Amino acid sequence: MIAESQVVVTKKEGVGYPSDAPFHPSFAYPEYPWSYVSVSDNSVYESVREILYAMNLGSAAYGTKAWNPLGDFIRPGQTILIKPNLVMDRHPRCENLFCLVTHGSVVRAIMDYVIIALQGKGRMVV
Repeated sequence: MIAESQVVVTKKEGVGYPSDAPFHPSFAYPEYPWSYVSVSDNSVYESVREILYAMNLGSAAYGTKAWNPLGDFIRPGQTILIKPNLVMDRHPRCENLFCLVTHGSVVRAIMDYVIIALQGKGRMVV
């Protein structure tokens, strides 16, 4: 379970946002129930996965098909709202949108883990 004041950050040298939507992971992780993987590197998906593990979410099953890091918070049958930052189209001190919006590769990884937690029952709204 997450501690109330817990913050987890990851930083890797040379990692950037992938450009090939729909941002499939680069590997078929044990818990990943789909056959789609990207031929391009998607280190962001891996970073989201590592952060969920670092937060000690479902860590007993990490590395297995049963790993469901959001399962303590999301139950099958629920409606889940994902609200990424998609509010502005410009920033006065920044030339690209990455400082303002949540990149689709981050949203995709979170959506996959929500789908895993819902176990085919419920719905997700983005």
